[in-house]
Amino acid sequence: MKVIRAGGTVLKDPDANEVFQFDWGTGTIGPEQHLAPGVLIASTEFFISGTDAVLTKDNEGIVLPAARATQLRLLAGTELVKYKVTNRIVTNETIPQTKDASFYVLIRHR
Repeated sequence: MKVIRAGGTVLKDPDANEVFQFDWGTGTIGPEQHLAPGVLIASTEFFISGTDAVLTKDNEGIVLPAARATQLRLLAGTELVKYKVTNRIVTNETIPQTKDASFYVLIRHR
């Protein structure tokens, strides 16, 4: 599993199936997006965009028991294509907030 930073780029082999995690509670997302103390993630969804639809996802969800991180597994991808992966969360606050953070995946044989 790799903990990733919002806005960053990670390399992924097209044959690898790798788990990536956003830690919304520690600020690795970014100071304007991380969760305040005591706030939890109520729901999460990941979106992938790129020039093709070869990079796919599964096993997306909230990391328990803390419920302040999310993860997904990325599969496949086309050599030398750069994809954008966006994580959208909804918080458990009295007035829920919707927050997005993205990272990029460059597909390269290692």
